[in-house]
Amino acid sequence: MKGTRRNPKRALPSSPAQARKRVEVLLHDRPSPLPGPCGETSLSDALLVTSELVTNAFRHGGGVTDFAAEVTDSEVRVSVGDRSDRLPELPNRTEGHDRVRIGGFGWRLILTLARNVAITRRDHGGKLITALVPLG
Repeated sequence: MKGTRRNPKRALPSSPAQARKRVEVLLHDRPSPLPGPCGETSLSDALLVTSELVTNAFRHGGGVTDFAAEVTDSEVRVSVGDRSDRLPELPNRTEGHDRVRIGGFGWRLILTLARNVAITRRDHGGKLITALVPLG
């Protein structure tokens, strides 16, 4: 794909912070910088989606099995694989409405900030979630 920068083959990130750093480096190394406040928002969105995908893989998916990030002229594509066959689901807000719920917002954030989210079941078990985050 023309105008695409892919991260070099590296070890899997061992934390959400490591994954965010890889995406941040990709965005800062792109030929044309992201413009002004729009660029700051796009960067924040891409880093938040990356962080949530990796956090969910560790918390709910048995760990990260795949990680890839690439930047095109108009979006960041982040893919995170995990060991679980269980698909993400939105928490039911009517359950436990009288209790304060901590967490459970990551998947909703991903779906809100990404232009497109795809989940692919893997032949060897687990899944790969790919999110496209617009740049600008």
